Amino acid sequence: QRYRDKVPIARVDELDAACLRWFARQPGRDVREKAGPTQRILAVQRRQSIDTLENRILCWVLDRCRHLSQRYLAQNASVAASSQRCRDVRRFGAWAKQWRSIEPFVSLSTRLPAPLLPNYSLQQHPRYRVVWNLFQRLLRNQRVEDDAWRWQRQLWKDSAHQLFCAHLTEAVEALVRYQWVSTPYIRTELERGRWLDRLRSPGPFRLPRGSIAITDTAEGQLQQNVSRWLAGLGADLLLQRFDDEQRLRSTTCVWFEQDWNDRSEDPARLERCLHALKTKRRRLQEDHDEQLIMDGLLILTGGTGTPSVGLETMGGDPDEPMLVAMRLPPDIHRHTADTRAGFDLAVDRLAGLS
Repeated sequence: QRYRDKVPIARVDELDAACLRWFARQPGRDVREKAGPTQRILAVQRRQSIDTLENRILCWVLDRCRHLSQRYLAQNASVAASSQRCRDVRRFGAWAKQWRSIEPFVSLSTRLPAPLLPNYSLQQHPRYRVVWNLFQRLLRNQRVEDDAWRWQRQLWKDSAHQLFCAHLTEAVEALVRYQWVSTPYIRTELERGRWLDRLRSPGPFRLPRGSIAITDTAEGQLQQNVSRWLAGLGADLLLQRFDDEQRLRSTTCVWFEQDWNDRSEDPARLERCLHALKTKRRRLQEDHDEQLIMDGLLILTGGTGTPSVGLETMGGDPDEPMLVAMRLPPDIHRHTADTRAGFDLAVDRLAGLS
């Protein structure tokens, strides 16, 4: 470890910029006069120390690996006993914990300087270079997680969009004939706040009687007959059903909302959505003098206390809109069957497609 100290003139081996500035400020004409009565000047010294930048980064990597292994085991607790990968991860986490508890490293801090610049050991030493590469890889993964939290609402919207469209495609597969094939394309970076590429909604679908069109409201220029449905509603998707003569028979507005709170606010939220649907339907009927069938689907995230898929219905009286709220649990991958059943019920109530 490098540090600065006043040493005898004969023991000076190295000077840096700070030492030269100190030397220039001292009175005197030569080195002996500037050294003063003690005959010492400020110089760079070296001493053996474990508390170095490369060892702090090593401890940070060990702590991070142990944390990630614990998180992975917690997320896959149901298969931890039978999975070889879980056993490998548990062994790796124990190895990282053991190394971190070794006497030279147990008391080291993981506080790193900012900005962090790699020294010679991190760049050239064969072992520390491996640590530095792993450190950079862990930082990149952490930035991905941070970006996901920053864009979590948009990420949830894109994920729910895929879930809904994929299930709708599967639910009506036996009844419809594809007019155009649309394959989802997921970007590695955001474009205009979205991961999904534009114009990737499935459909239109050709039914035995009529057709179904799915419109993503963020797909750019919308037709006039679509735009008139969006004012005052802010729907993320429109599910429109037409008859054989391409006359609009029904419209379903779909919202994707992120909500990690408890369910105590659900009734008020559903009441507001249902009131907006009623108001919009009434105004459209007054403007166009036609009977309109208009419903809504609200897909919500669930907090940690959400055990499974929840479904709630409001409205649905004759000549009145119906609103279906579907709450998905955070561990949706463990409730695939319940999610499919929830979508089946929601689509059946709203459009009669299942």
